[in-house]
Amino acid sequence: MNAHTPVLKPYGCPQGVDPRKWRHSVETRRSDQDIRSIGYVLVYAMDILKPVRELLNRERAADIKAFRAAGNA
Repeated sequence: MNAHTPVLKPYGCPQGVDPRKWRHSVETRRSDQDIRSIGYVLVYAMDILKPVRELLNRERAADIKAFRAAGNA
């Protein structure tokens, strides 16, 4: 009993457009938006962590300088 089921037209789908193609187009655009937003979050996180990275680099440089001054290098 496999009756033909009509394709439901989603809300917002323009008249005369195949609903399957329209859904695929919407999914593709949404995926692109997700990828871009993840990129923005990563750049923002790197900007936030920049002072921490600089502090760690300064501490490491001071440790190396102290190690060399002690005659270990």
